[in-house]
Amino acid sequence: MALDPVDHRLFVNDQYNNRVLMFRLDDEDRILDRRASVVLGQPHTRSGKLREPSARTMQIPLALAYDIHRKRLFVGDGWNNRILVFDAHPDRLQTNAEAVAVFGQPDFEATLRGVAVDRLDLGVRWGRGITSTSPTPVALEVDNKHRRLFVSDGANHRVLVFDIASETLTSGHAERPRLRREPRPPFRCRRQQLPGPGVPRRSR
Repeated sequence: MALDPVDHRLFVNDQYNNRVLMFRLDDEDRILDRRASVVLGQPHTRSGKLREPSARTMQIPLALAYDIHRKRLFVGDGWNNRILVFDAHPDRLQTNAEAVAVFGQPDFEATLRGVAVDRLDLGVRWGRGITSTSPTPVALEVDNKHRRLFVSDGANHRVLVFDIASETLTSGHAERPRLRREPRPPFRCRRQQLPGPGVPRRSR
């Protein structure tokens, strides 16, 4: 789920219906209506079909994050190994809206897994990311202060950090993650001599 605390909306990922639902809240962020006002990923609220990859569809959306400054909704489209970016401004968001950008793929039709700087492998296609026996983390988080999006790229065992400060985000190769690599201290192993046979160990 993702909360919009400014315009008082709740976004819920309905993963096995391949959609995201939006509910309106009151000024104290309490549910106003239990019926969804907007659905993304499907043409209407009574549909949950698997559909071909496009700017309007998603398959097993596992994670959400909301950008309160630009009013963007980020959707972790698990099966398609991509992050969909929706313009979620209250005046423009509507049911079956098209995503305005995609991270992790070069376009809205591609679904290939990868380990490059602009590719993702969320691990859903080979039975991880949604099972309790061998889970792979799929999560999104927006740093609203420094204007960054953190993406857990589960099957690649890493976290990617995207710069989302720009007013307009572009898809595929043009939107590269901003990564900072910290130097690792050298690993040192201290050799400990074990006592020989018949020699008692000293208590600590």
